[in-house]
Amino acid sequence: MNRWSTRTWTCLYVIPPCQAYLQESLPRAALQNNYLMNAIFSLAAADLACSASNDTTLAQEKAKYFCAALHYGNEAAREFRSHVHGVTPHNIELLMYFSTVIALLNFVTPVEGTTALGRVGKYFDMVGGMFGIAATHTQWLLDSSAPARAAAVGYGPDAMLMKRIDHETMAALDILSSVSRRVGEGEADGAQYKLAVAQTRYSFAEDAVGRMKGYFSTIPAVGMELANGARHMDPMALFVFMYFGVLLDRSSRDPMMWVLGSVGRELVDETSVMVLASSIAGIPGVREGIEWARNEVELPTLGRSSTLLLEM
Repeated sequence: MNRWSTRTWTCLYVIPPCQAYLQESLPRAALQNNYLMNAIFSLAAADLACSASNDTTLAQEKAKYFCAALHYGNEAAREFRSHVHGVTPHNIELLMYFSTVIALLNFVTPVEGTTALGRVGKYFDMVGGMFGIAATHTQWLLDSSAPARAAAVGYGPDAMLMKRIDHETMAALDILSSVSRRVGEGEADGAQYKLAVAQTRYSFAEDAVGRMKGYFSTIPAVGMELANGARHMDPMALFVFMYFGVLLDRSSRDPMMWVLGSVGRELVDETSVMVLASSIAGIPGVREGIEWARNEVELPTLGRSSTLLLEM
């Protein structure tokens, strides 16, 4: 609990009112709700594991904390299934934070054979479901002690923030929009990622000004279909996920977002290779978008030889 209150909580911080809630109110609520307490312990243990040195002498300690994270995470899920039987005005805020903690745990707990795309896809599923509950019970959440009302009143979308995006990033975002329109021409489901693209563009604006941390987490709320599309290797879904990877990588440079690690860079690496070998690779702007994304996360440029290799 000391680890939670001194560092772990920072990865859930969005706006200033979050600090007191995460350091004081949420732990107090956890004392009366075992599923939430175990969730807090699981993320704190994962934090300790991620902070451990890679020195071989401390490898056992790192493994010990990761095992603890998995143990507490499993206990949290078991307690949740046993004792939570629906959403009420009294538990909605706790359910929101519980879901967020479990979703973030997915980022930091290593599972053998899991790709960055798989991890992020699962994150979309979990966070998208959470936003679905919030949308159904918005008033309950606004009336709770969570900082939701403060966020809604003082931090609503502001289109003027788009002007704060640097020229190079805006050019890359224009490519994203252009490619999305071209892919959608003449296709019945061509506009299915329209909202996700718009939310991705605006997330770069919030990232540029630093008004709300982790704003990228709103993309699953309007883009749950992205995860399904990526699972079916839909090229446009992968292209959007590549931009999402850039957002994750930028956010990971903030020490408060320790939970992200290198997943953003890994996501860009995986999806850019897939997009370059896909049916949309020849659409104007796609290769430029790939080059920009890889450069943003400090990955080497993919040449024509990469495409040929993947096609063999």
